[in-house]
Formats: sequence, C-alpha cells, structure tokens
Amino acid sequence: MLEDGDNQHVEGEQTVMDEMLEVATRAKAMKQAARVADERKRSQTFGGGLKKGFFSNPKSAKKKSVSTAVAISSSSDIPTLRRNPAKESSLHLPEVHDAMNHMQNLKPEGKIEEKTAIPTRDDIQRQALTSMTRSPEEDAVVQRILADPELQGILGDPDMQKVLRACQVPGVLSKYMNDKVYGPKIQKLARAGLVQLHP
Repeated sequence: MLEDGDNQHVEGEQTVMDEMLEVATRAKAMKQAARVADERKRSQTFGGGLKKGFFSNPKSAKKKSVSTAVAISSSSDIPTLRRNPAKESSLHLPEVHDAMNHMQNLKPEGKIEEKTAIPTRDDIQRQALTSMTRSPEEDAVVQRILADPELQGILGDPDMQKVLRACQVPGVLSKYMNDKVYGPKIQKLARAGLVQLHP
C-alpha cells in the first residue's frame, strides 16, 4: 500500500515536474523572442538574408571640421609657391643643336640625293663582262656577245643555264643536241666560241 504522505501534493510547494515545466516554457519564450528579433532585423537590412558584411553595419556619423574657420582667417599667412622663371628651355641641349648645325653645313642645298635605280640583270652581266681583265681575243668575243642580242638572250635564259649545267655529265650533251629547242642554241654558242664540244 502506498503511503499517502509521499504522493500527496502540498499546495504551497512546487514539484520537480512543475519546476521543469517552468524552465522549459521560459526557454521556449526566449527562443521565440530571439527568432522574432532576428526576423525583424533581417527584414530591415539590405539583401534580406545578409547578416554580416559592410551592408549590415550602420554608417558612422561624419565629424564636421571646425578648422575651416581658422583656415580662412589665416589664409594671408600661407606662403604661395611659384615656379622660377626658366632661363632656357629644359629641352634645349647645346650639344644636339651644335651637331644639327654642323650637319646642315655639310649639305647646304638641303637635298638628299636619290638612289640610283636597281640595276637589271643585263646591266650586271654587262658590267661583269667589261670589268674582267681580258686578252685582245677575249675582248673580241665580249664585243660579239654584246653586239648580238640573240646570244645575250641564250645566255640569260634560266632554262638554257640548267641545260648547260646538265651537259657537264657525260652522255647528256648528245640528248640535248638532238633536241629541237636546245640543239640550235648550243650550236650557236659553240660557233661564238663560248662553249667547247668534246666527243
């Protein structure tokens, strides 16, 4: 049988259960109050959900300077800075001007001579033929070549130069001598004394 003294509730005393219920309701009320305050703060700030950063911090009030009145009254005491008048231009270099004057004195007419035209291949060949030291017999051959434009054309033809190089190999000359285009050209060079044919 249960004792009546243990389970009985005294009206003036709180039980452990009542104390626990009271602590839980206080904690619930504090949580709800914190949630409401947090929602209110989020709804008032920029971005809704931004809790940190420079957007959520209030701006500090700027201090007005009182020293402007003092600065205005003492403006006559402030020294002004002025640039010294330049005696000569800083870009004036006497060495450069002397060199320029010297160069102008070298060519008083002030004209630049035009370059001569680029020499052609024929001019180069003529100059090479005339500048070589020759015997009187070679002089006669050179004069014949210079006088005959057909010989100059044969010697200046790049295909004919390839044929003459190829004819240095034995057996190739006979092939080109029978050719309709190169045969007469090789014979003309042989008659002029420019090419020697060996059997």
